[in-house]
Amino acid sequence: MTGARILVVEDDAELRGQLLRGLAEEGFRPEGTATGAELLERVKRAGPDALIVDIGLPDADGRDLCLALRAGGVQAPVLFLTARDSLAERLSGFDAGGDDYVTKPFAFT
Repeated sequence: MTGARILVVEDDAELRGQLLRGLAEEGFRPEGTATGAELLERVKRAGPDALIVDIGLPDADGRDLCLALRAGGVQAPVLFLTARDSLAERLSGFDAGGDDYVTKPFAFT
């Protein structure tokens, strides 16, 4: 999936920047936003190859975004990124249509 367009929605500007830099260094074409509303607009304009979605956004729950994307026919993989690490939280992410779940903090290796 190198060269793939990855949309990142993360409201923490520092973490979003780190993600964008790390993904670019690995050969991806990352784009970032801080809100769910902007993510949905960008997806309408041009479908991504994959998405990284924070669950706790100021304007939306990332799981609701994933449900909306899936209802709109978006099949790109969705990776949830969140500090919420309980089993129930993880399962709710998969139930919403997510493909994987990474908890914060994490490290690029």
